Amino acid sequence: MLPSDMLGQMRALPQLTKGLGDTGTAVIDPNKPTLIKFWASWCPLCLGTLAETEEWRTDPTFADLNVVTVVSPGHLNEKADGDFSTWYAGVQADYPKLPVLSDASGELINKLGVQVYPSWAILDKSGNLVHLVKGNISAEQAYALAENANNDFAELKAGSAKPANAQTLDNNSKIETIKQKDGVYYNDKGKAINTRSIYLAGGCFWGVEAIWSASRVWSTLYQAMPMARRPIQATSK
Repeated sequence: MLPSDMLGQMRALPQLTKGLGDTGTAVIDPNKPTLIKFWASWCPLCLGTLAETEEWRTDPTFADLNVVTVVSPGHLNEKADGDFSTWYAGVQADYPKLPVLSDASGELINKLGVQVYPSWAILDKSGNLVHLVKGNISAEQAYALAENANNDFAELKAGSAKPANAQTLDNNSKIETIKQKDGVYYNDKGKAINTRSIYLAGGCFWGVEAIWSASRVWSTLYQAMPMARRPIQATSK
């Protein structure tokens, strides 16, 4: 588990979107669990899903869950702090209800073991890490989380898909930050991506182990949802 000062650290971070307050204190209720999207300005999938993330934050279904985003200027190929703030000032009008916390120290991504964008961290009310998703989450997955937020993710914590502790995530070297040049993808150290990695539509690389782990997590959440609230799944003909 992560130390319980995680939420305190996040609440102290600068908040960049005008009208939502100057720090994380204005957008993080310490009495609720928290869903955090980690993203970068160079990540097409991140940018393409910011509007969806904003919709989740304002959806009444997510009333029991803090939904925030975090950027880390100067880390993992992101722009420098001042350059990012300038860039975001030009696009923030498109996402007026989306909280963007800026962690220029990179402490959060280092502590959580974030190595690829987008990534999502699920924290309980005490700021403990329940699960780290390396890649994007779908609307069905986000709504399953929202449905389980009022019990502080009790089912997810009790499920076999829960990581043993944050250290196992910090030590996961199979997940790589990616960039593309001339059709070849590279990690943040300039090395070509391992061809055994699996490419998912939208620009995320997940190791095989991560895919199976994520599948177990969402199965646990889906089974915990009331039958009437479960998303309708398409069937093959």
